[in-house]
Amino acid sequence: MKHVLFIHGAGQGAYEEDGLLVASLQNALGFAYEVHYPKMVNEESPEYADWKTQIASELAALDDEVILVGHSVGGSVLLKYLSEEQVEKPIAGLFLLAAPYWGADEFWSWDEVRLPRDAADKLAYIPGIFLYHSRDDEIVPFAHLALYAARLPQATIREVDGRGHQLGNDLADVAGDIMRMETYDDDLSRFEAAGAAPLPVTKDQGTIEHDGARIWYASYGSGPPVILLHGGLGHSGNWGYQMPALVRNGYRAILIDSRGHGRSTRDARPFTYELMAADVLAVMNTLHIERAGLVGWSDGACIALILAAQAPARVAGVFFFACNMDPSGTKEITEFTPILRRCINRHAQDYKQLSATPDQFDALSDAVGLMQKTQPNYSVNDLARMNVPVVIVQSEYDEFIKREHAEYLARSIPNAEFIHLPGVSHFAPLQRPEQFNKAIVAFLGKVLP
Repeated sequence: MKHVLFIHGAGQGAYEEDGLLVASLQNALGFAYEVHYPKMVNEESPEYADWKTQIASELAALDDEVILVGHSVGGSVLLKYLSEEQVEKPIAGLFLLAAPYWGADEFWSWDEVRLPRDAADKLAYIPGIFLYHSRDDEIVPFAHLALYAARLPQATIREVDGRGHQLGNDLADVAGDIMRMETYDDDLSRFEAAGAAPLPVTKDQGTIEHDGARIWYASYGSGPPVILLHGGLGHSGNWGYQMPALVRNGYRAILIDSRGHGRSTRDARPFTYELMAADVLAVMNTLHIERAGLVGWSDGACIALILAAQAPARVAGVFFFACNMDPSGTKEITEFTPILRRCINRHAQDYKQLSATPDQFDALSDAVGLMQKTQPNYSVNDLARMNVPVVIVQSEYDEFIKREHAEYLARSIPNAEFIHLPGVSHFAPLQRPEQFNKAIVAFLGKVLP
């Protein structure tokens, strides 16, 4: 059962009137969802402090992650609450209906509920924010939607017609957006169609020049730093479901496009994992990060472990998912399965959109494949010299990496742990994000307390 918490608007009779919205939403979502609908205190003349306390209590009473929906004043109060409070409950999505923008003019002035200037950054941990407003809203001016769009560039904006402030008491479109946000994507069909959850805009992003390449990075949140390193042919946007979870749990998430991938460039030299590890260290130096946790996926895992071997004092620990450390650890690919085709199709589309050389995806694929034939090639003695905390994470249906190789790595690296992820493959961060994120957060809690 998935939980939806609906916060109604303000004014006399608001709870009863918004009950029609709740009934519509529950009907459209079906039995897999339960819409919780508390009556807020003093609905005729709400006080922010009272509503904030009640929202915190309602969230605490729910199990697991929750989807939040707010109508009118309820929506703007939810936004304010989420942007200023440390919310422990995982928020799966935020859906705001006809929400007033406080501070738009003298009439719409409620200082307690005005958004902070850095609201977009503070709300970055929420995977999806959706705003709905009807052009003929008779209560809240339609222009407020544009004000929110400017303040929250990561939000999805839904402009509707002819439905008024109560949106015609029909929330079928909202239910559709909620259900499309479901994070299980075992066959990667959603990933192929639209990619991972989009990364929000952040002011803390840029590029550095390093050893013949321009390396792109972005940073979200605050707290102990965690660097996310993507797999071969991908880019940082593939971490769209992980970054918000890290920020929500109090970490600073730094994403880096490996050289030649995504927004980063490369020179004519062959790829090496050592060169890409040096790029990561250069970004750390630029951002004045002395020590960070590393989360690596596929090629990114190899880069992370090599960086840990080269500069152990700079690495708090390595979350090593789905990669080999010598050529014997890979499976022979005898069939290009539909999942693999969908992944490659998505990577090719993203590369064309992001890269400075959009027509060179095949060349990138050839160059990465050439590197992977012989690299990495760590011996058991090399592994034995590792002296940072490491967890080796292997999925049940990994298409590329042998389980016995992952177990060998866990045995050979001093004090390494082994984690098995059931029901997923090489693409676990996309297929079952919540399962994957729990493993990351548990590991980081040990190495970055």
